Amino acid sequence: MIRNIQNYFSLFGPFLCLLCTSQIVKAQKPNILLIISDDLNTRIGPYMEIDKHTPNL
Repeated sequence: MIRNIQNYFSLFGPFLCLLCTSQIVKAQKPNILLIISDDLNTRIGPYMEIDKHTPNL
């Protein structure tokens, strides 16, 4: 039983030490811009559709 515990610590001890001494780095939030548009078509003023008024295009 004691030999099993010694083997356990000899195998996982170095990994545990590395885990405890490693620096914790806060992950930065990614810059994501999501643009969604609905009902895009060519039935507006710049595309020779004169009954639709689009003043900003």
